[in-house]
Amino acid sequence: SVQRIQAEEHTAMLSRIADAQAQLAAKDNEIQHLQSELAETAVLMEGFDGDVRSTVNCL
Repeated sequence: SVQRIQAEEHTAMLSRIADAQAQLAAKDNEIQHLQSELAETAVLMEGFDGDVRSTVNCL
């Protein structure tokens, strides 16, 4: 029947939405991980910059 076909299409659409949400959640976690790595790198770069300035000042 038409209703059964519509119900199957609706279920398939909900399944695709759930898949897309799962992919988005995974990407979001990836972004958060990269942002924390970037923050750590920035801290290291600040330390390195300070070391370089100290070395230059000693020269």
